[in-house]
Amino acid sequence: MNQHISMTFRSSLPWLISLISAAGLVACGGAGSGAASLGGGGSTLPVATVTPAYFLSPTTDTTPPIVGRKMYNINNRVLDADTSAMNPDDLNKLENDGTSLVMDHRHRDIRGRQRWNWNEGKGFRSAPIGGVTYTNTAYKPDDIRSLYTMPTMPTSATADLGAGQTVYIISAFHAPRVQSDLQQFITRFNLPTCTSTSVPASTTLPLVNSNTACQLKVAYATADGNLTDTAPNYDASWAMEATLDVSWVHATAPHATIVLIEAADSSLASMVGAIKLANKMGPGVVNMSFAVQEGAWVSDQEALFTTAGMSYVAASGDNGTQVNWPAVSTRVVAVGGTTLAWDGTNRTETGWAGSGGGVSAYLALPTYQSGVAWGSNALTSRTVPDVAFNADPRSGQYVYFTNALGVGRWIIAGGTSLAAPQWAGILAINNARKGNVVKSSDVLARFYLNTLSSSFWDITTTSETSGRVCAYASCDPMTGFDLVTGVGSPKVSSLLGAL
Repeated sequence: MNQHISMTFRSSLPWLISLISAAGLVACGGAGSGAASLGGGGSTLPVATVTPAYFLSPTTDTTPPIVGRKMYNINNRVLDADTSAMNPDDLNKLENDGTSLVMDHRHRDIRGRQRWNWNEGKGFRSAPIGGVTYTNTAYKPDDIRSLYTMPTMPTSATADLGAGQTVYIISAFHAPRVQSDLQQFITRFNLPTCTSTSVPASTTLPLVNSNTACQLKVAYATADGNLTDTAPNYDASWAMEATLDVSWVHATAPHATIVLIEAADSSLASMVGAIKLANKMGPGVVNMSFAVQEGAWVSDQEALFTTAGMSYVAASGDNGTQVNWPAVSTRVVAVGGTTLAWDGTNRTETGWAGSGGGVSAYLALPTYQSGVAWGSNALTSRTVPDVAFNADPRSGQYVYFTNALGVGRWIIAGGTSLAAPQWAGILAINNARKGNVVKSSDVLARFYLNTLSSSFWDITTTSETSGRVCAYASCDPMTGFDLVTGVGSPKVSSLLGAL
């Protein structure tokens, strides 16, 4: 099979790759071995905290229209705020008083990437790119279905709605209002209904899914990968993450069952425990909308993603030129981000500068990337992302979120946390069509075939909206595979027919 994807040559790349290699950023490492039947993973985890990979878009009005698209400007009180992983209550403080500097700096330290600068009468612009102004757009589920050529929404349960499949969403802490927030989302956008239930600790695993309509199930995970009846503590940022993931998995695959697995906290060890629990519950697709920078420990975790009947999707992160776990795993579909623009007639898509990507320093080149080139150079180690989807908060998508006080509001969200769950829904639809779960490695092997190139939009330009200065050439999308959008974003109906 011809797996070579040709790239546009850039004269700086040979020097760049030599420089990165000298710094130890492209060193090859061996993949983990000795996979356990339930994906046990290694025991060398560092003490680390993972972060959600989303941004909120500050705006003066987030009420979704019933029909048509919504253009908006940001709130003019939010002059220089980083909204990465910001919970909606903190965003509300910024929007209403514009003086929450301590909060702003706290979020700036987390993921200092997105900046919002108000240009009176013209919307907002990114700070370091002088004079460039933009108009925001917010997208609804039917917009996204149309713009990514997803199967039309039928009135009965079909494979094209993910019927009979399960998507496991890995999150941290507790989202107590995720069920009611999903219902608000369903009602506003006229989506198929979804019943809700819990998964008690006494449940026999694996789960048996005979549903042809959506069920949302909430499970609490222990760090050793088991069920518990004890709900985690509440955390607003992670509750926002869970609600975002659940809503857009449902929008993509409305008849799939969704199992929200809540880890006790956002420590790396607890998140690994939640993934282990998903492996025990399977079969299905596991969505992981969080990121932590890779280290030598990642090779020991490769066994975590080898469970039969499971496939895995992860956000590549919102830090631009950075390699993050779990997306870097050779057995996980790494999802990067784009900026989606639509004027009601014309569709364009560019690379989002926040999209996480790079070359692993610890994982060897997987077979499916053998022969793939970046510029004029063949890849030598695992390189991410693999694919992309809309992620720029300036071209964000609606989510309904209720805070701890019971106050709900519509939010516009972006980040690769928005992109990943939609890819999880696409894989669930593919599984429903085929009647079985297609492993991530098999899906990845298909993504990199030239024969599938017509099923992707090849993203070759960047919107440069995140306000960061690119450190090297990999910030820029290229013809073919690149470190911002992978092989591109999906033409879903065509892709499903070809996978």
